[in-house]
Amino acid sequence: MSNEARKEMINQFDGQAQEMLRLKQEELRSRHNRQELIAGQYVQDLYRFFKVHPDRFYFDDIFDESLDFHHMQLLMPYMSNEENLTIIAEYYLQKKFFTEALTEFRRLSQIRSDNHVVFQKMGYCLQMQENEDIEEALEAYLRADLLHPESTWTIRKIATCYRSLNKPEEALPYYRRYEALRPDDLSVQAAIGHCYLALKEYNEALKYFFKIDYLDADGHKAWRPIAWCSFLTGKYDQARNYYKKILGDRPTTQDFINAGHTEWALQNMREALNCYRQAVASEQGDFTKFQELFDEDVQELTMAG
Repeated sequence: MSNEARKEMINQFDGQAQEMLRLKQEELRSRHNRQELIAGQYVQDLYRFFKVHPDRFYFDDIFDESLDFHHMQLLMPYMSNEENLTIIAEYYLQKKFFTEALTEFRRLSQIRSDNHVVFQKMGYCLQMQENEDIEEALEAYLRADLLHPESTWTIRKIATCYRSLNKPEEALPYYRRYEALRPDDLSVQAAIGHCYLALKEYNEALKYFFKIDYLDADGHKAWRPIAWCSFLTGKYDQARNYYKKILGDRPTTQDFINAGHTEWALQNMREALNCYRQAVASEQGDFTKFQELFDEDVQELTMAG
């Protein structure tokens, strides 16, 4: 055969092979889609029977039971490998069935005790289920951090858990680790400031809140903590300047009270009284609520003299 004829024949074979491959793929897809269609229709028929059929009351409704067929003894040998458990756990997580997902991630952690992602997701499920367990979630996150210390997601979750447990001294080192990796994250700067505030290290807290105020000039998120830390450190003129800004931008009852404290510390009794009156007015004249909030600050007022 001539070279031209040989090339033409080879091209024809290639085209036929590609067409056969395409048809085979379509057949496989069609078969898979048909299986899914049959399974879906079967489940729909079952649902109609147990929810709508006149005789449904004579049967136990399987749709009121938990969807844990993979725990049946008959199926467990086929469903307990890592691949299947991962698919089931991820499906539960995607559908926000956190308790069920947690069960599967626990089983996975016994198979893959070196997988930090499994422990991350265990911690997340523990946090997100109805009766959240912060301490156990923290244990899972700490295990994940041990396996993969570079994960900023894990580091921040650990810090958040410690803060939720009212342990700012434990949260602070993790927030500082996160800060080293993501120095421009203002929400973490705020968290560090609040940790210092909880630890009564007010000057350190002010450094972080001023940084936020400088970098996010339009956000005004740092005004309140700056004003309060300024009051606590005896910088009453600075506190007054910030409370004036706050009172001009949708103030709360607590804002009026704190502004009143500042004016009182500056011996400006008339303006202090005016702020306290506005605080009572913002609670629709409920003096009891004002009294409760005021009494919470007695220690700070005493320190201010």
